[in-house]
Amino acid sequence: MISKEEATAQIVTLARTHSITLEELASALGRQEIDANKKDAFTLTQVFSYLGGIFILAGLSTYIGLAWSHLNTAARIVVTLGPGIVCLILAIVSAMQQRREKNVTVLVVLSAIFQTIGLFTTAHEFSTGGGDVRVAMLAIFGILGFQYGLLFFKYTRTSLLFFAIYFGLAAFVNLCDLVHIPRRLTEVIFGASVLALSYGIQRTPYNSICGFGYFVGSITLLWTAFDLLKNTPFEILYLGIACFMLYVSTIVRSRSILITSTIVIFSYISYFTSQHFVDSMGWPICLILLGCVFFGISNFALKLNKHFKSADIADY
Repeated sequence: MISKEEATAQIVTLARTHSITLEELASALGRQEIDANKKDAFTLTQVFSYLGGIFILAGLSTYIGLAWSHLNTAARIVVTLGPGIVCLILAIVSAMQQRREKNVTVLVVLSAIFQTIGLFTTAHEFSTGGGDVRVAMLAIFGILGFQYGLLFFKYTRTSLLFFAIYFGLAAFVNLCDLVHIPRRLTEVIFGASVLALSYGIQRTPYNSICGFGYFVGSITLLWTAFDLLKNTPFEILYLGIACFMLYVSTIVRSRSILITSTIVIFSYISYFTSQHFVDSMGWPICLILLGCVFFGISNFALKLNKHFKSADIADY
């Protein structure tokens, strides 16, 4: 590590070599201080903005909870649906003015929460009783999905795409339940759809939502597969399905699927051991040997892949 005197000498040498004046050096140092102060002020502003939003939400929620029994139908709809519409309008204005993505995202999230609560409150206040709640859920989720889908095509923000997909899939699940499609088939279609959508979005600027999508899709498919195969003669096939999902994670390069599949494989092996080999010492030895075999296959595949790459380069 150089001393302060040596660093000063280097600065002087560089200043003379590049003809940098004292005024230019002082101006540059002052500009760095100004930029640092701006950054600190921006961070402090963010903190106070978040605190302000939290306190406003807490106050509004507390007021609604305390005054709910004293409010009439119109007032209940206004205090729940109103903030959602206001937040949505503010989100649109921020998007039109090309504001920061984080600001728009916060407003979109608040609008989704309050609009959902408000629409369910509206449906409850105007219902006469005896209706099918799935019809109301289908209508509400369908309206919200269509709304956020239109806004996404207009303003192309990631948060709008997320809620368009979320509400659209929620409406689809309710529609399947309404027309009596088997639950397990619905879960398979849902999980596969989420994985397909995540894979399609992965190579777009909106790929920040793919991790969550891969997690939800993979856990849904793996849970459904275990529910289908548990306590059947084909239960051991579940381990193959989990290993296949591990392979899928390498194809789509998803850490979410990788972590989910790994946890599921270990969990199933533990479950299978407790069910069939609780007192057998040969089973863990067999697992260790199987792991060594897989390590060997992995090493061979890696060398083979490098050989193919070298051959391709030579041919080129």
